[in-house]
Amino acid sequence: MHFNYDLNATHSPYLDKFMKNLCDNFEDRENYFLAILKSIQENDIYMQYFLYLFGTGGSGKSTFATLLTALVGENVTHTTTFKSMN
Repeated sequence: MHFNYDLNATHSPYLDKFMKNLCDNFEDRENYFLAILKSIQENDIYMQYFLYLFGTGGSGKSTFATLLTALVGENVTHTTTFKSMN
């Protein structure tokens, strides 16, 4: 990764705050997204995801997509708009 990485990090208050905002404080949603992040971290090659993120502007959708892309690489991700699928 092209980011600062702390191998001994165990907790990120920034990620916690971001996830709570992204999931509108719904714990089940937060757990789902964290499960996706964990499977990526553990290189679980059997998992495939389709995420349809929607919500008001500034709610973290693009930031989460950027985080996922940074973790797995641009060559295995695709982001599009609903309008372009019509």
